[in-house]
Amino acid sequence: MRTPARSKWDPALPKEKKPVITSRTLAVTDWDLAIRLRAKEGLGLRDIATRLGVPYPTIQVGLLQRLGPAVTPGAPKSHDRRRLYQIWRSLRMRTTDPLDPKYRANGALGVRVCREWRSFEAFRSWAVRSGWKPGLCLARVRLRGSYSPANCEWITRRKMSERYRSVWRR
Repeated sequence: MRTPARSKWDPALPKEKKPVITSRTLAVTDWDLAIRLRAKEGLGLRDIATRLGVPYPTIQVGLLQRLGPAVTPGAPKSHDRRRLYQIWRSLRMRTTDPLDPKYRANGALGVRVCREWRSFEAFRSWAVRSGWKPGLCLARVRLRGSYSPANCEWITRRKMSERYRSVWRR
């Protein structure tokens, strides 16, 4: 399809009208749900934004206003919190999920996680009280015992490898 040739004397064609934004529609966000997803499930800001169907900057600014600077991705403690969450999630998976590679040595032998540590916040508060620092590993005092505050301690990787080396030699 071709448009007819036009000369400079032909009348101007009407311009298409572009849509004009007269007012901004703000995203309605359930902030209680967003805070629960951040605190209890440990989701990142992008995951929360996706789950709620809200733009990422809205979640970032909204949670920053409600929870303070600890929510921002660059906050110094966010990496430490993420590492602690990974430790907690790993111990939960190796005791409950038969598809986890470490399940045979833990969950299949009857090792469980205590009821208190089923929420991350309870585990985190115990870890901080008991002297957790980045670089330490969670170890059970009695190897056949479950993961609980009475049976766990924080030790270095070197100490942990020495402990398990002596167990494997038996």
